[in-house]
Amino acid sequence: MKIIEKTMKIENIVASYPETARVFIDYEIGFCCSGNDTITQICQDRKINASNLVIDLCDAILNHETGKYYLPDNASVPDIIAILQFVYHKELKNDIELAFDLSVRASIEQGSNHPNLYQIVKDLEELRFDLFPHLNKEEKVIFPWFLSIFYASENHGEVENIIRKNIPLKYPIWQLQYDHDFFKAALKNLHDLTDCFLIQRETPAIIRELTKTLQRIDLNFNNATEIEDKVLNNAMLKIETKVLSDNVHDNIRNYMI
Repeated sequence: MKIIEKTMKIENIVASYPETARVFIDYEIGFCCSGNDTITQICQDRKINASNLVIDLCDAILNHETGKYYLPDNASVPDIIAILQFVYHKELKNDIELAFDLSVRASIEQGSNHPNLYQIVKDLEELRFDLFPHLNKEEKVIFPWFLSIFYASENHGEVENIIRKNIPLKYPIWQLQYDHDFFKAALKNLHDLTDCFLIQRETPAIIRELTKTLQRIDLNFNNATEIEDKVLNNAMLKIETKVLSDNVHDNIRNYMI
């Protein structure tokens, strides 16, 4: 049984169990800004019952059977971005590095018996080379851009001026979706290369661990892109429709804002 202790830091809990992010959002606890606080500290500051919070966190973990992460209905744009960046992106980067390391070791130890491992090493190296810049661009350009628009709209700021000034920084929505489809195809190819290992009882432990890591990467990436494409984009489009004049809207409708 997985247990959450009151002395654990929020950032460590969310990193280990992404499904708990929903609970923190429901309690209006920011796991980004308040991530360095422990359960005890944040509950004392917010006058929250720490025992109830721990119970809800444990329930979220124990009930997390499908591997599918669902956003809470009340998640704001900052909440969505925080989940994407500090949960999914962090896990993807860590798991891809782990998978690459496992694939290299497995190819050295078992490559003569499983030639597919050499192709897996090559494909993972290419995936890492292409995907990391994509994730970094989202974190350093796209997400800050979204947040600037969101906060300006919330504070009745000059959203149109922000957009006009920063159009060269934006990422066409078709390019983002194209990248997502490209990476999904690459992950599917990796899945096909490792699928045979699942039905072989004699498969070495290191290859089984590699296969599980690749499955986790595939699941997390698909969940992250679903949130981006269907939830975050729609949220930003609603803001766009609400605050932009028809003229500006027509000029930038093809961009991800």
